[in-house]
Amino acid sequence: MTRGLLAALDGMMLAYHSDNAEDLMHTSARPNDRPNEEELLRSRNRSVARSFYRQLRTEGFTHQQIIELSTTLLDFVTDDLREQVEATAK
Repeated sequence: MTRGLLAALDGMMLAYHSDNAEDLMHTSARPNDRPNEEELLRSRNRSVARSFYRQLRTEGFTHQQIIELSTTLLDFVTDDLREQVEATAK
């Protein structure tokens, strides 16, 4: 399973870079037509998530396994944020 996850992450990053390049090609030369930073981040996040999801499915992950993985990722983020808050409070 670890090899599959590493392959999924590699595939996700390759897809992100190609999707990101495509997004950049579609931006207009006029500043007012360019997406703002928030829109670019939202687009990037969606692109990375889509690529990661597709790669996980290709590797044979079930929907339940993907949900469990997502929950684990959220747990890591929550723990990290909690540690930052506790460190700041000291």
